[in-house]
Amino acid sequence: MFRDTINDILGKRVDGEFTNEIKKTICENEIVEGAYDLILHNYGPDSYIGSVHISIPDNLNAEEIDILERDISNKVYEKHGVLLTAIGIYSINTKDKEINKMSKDINRIIHSYNGVLQTHGFYVDNEKKIINIDIILDFDVENREELFKKIMDDIQKHYPEYTLNFTMDLDI
Repeated sequence: MFRDTINDILGKRVDGEFTNEIKKTICENEIVEGAYDLILHNYGPDSYIGSVHISIPDNLNAEEIDILERDISNKVYEKHGVLLTAIGIYSINTKDKEINKMSKDINRIIHSYNGVLQTHGFYVDNEKKIINIDIILDFDVENREELFKKIMDDIQKHYPEYTLNFTMDLDI
């Protein structure tokens, strides 16, 4: 009883099946290529407010993104009772075949390391020569920071002219 009371006060991790169902609902929209970084705050029994990042093509305009966000927010609320107060955008490069090739190459390199669970948020700013990506590493990896550094060093060797803006993300 004491543990349940403390969990209610301090918070506890939301059931993984529930978060996966919300992400699945978000990805039902054909424009959305992925849903990540879902954060839910519990404000009582079955009362959640949250935020999420979605991956969408870089050729959408503000009007299309606004319509998409409203559609996602409404569907998530109707199906799951979760009020999404923010939907962040990960833009997916679609206009440059070389960047698409780079994405596949970088993901191949990253996923060649044991302990990598997922990558998302890949975007290349070719003008500024910046590569962005989020990498989720398994919590069971003995030294996550060391693995992350090895991955970055490996990518930097392949793309020395680029600045790497990599984030070691959490599997939440």
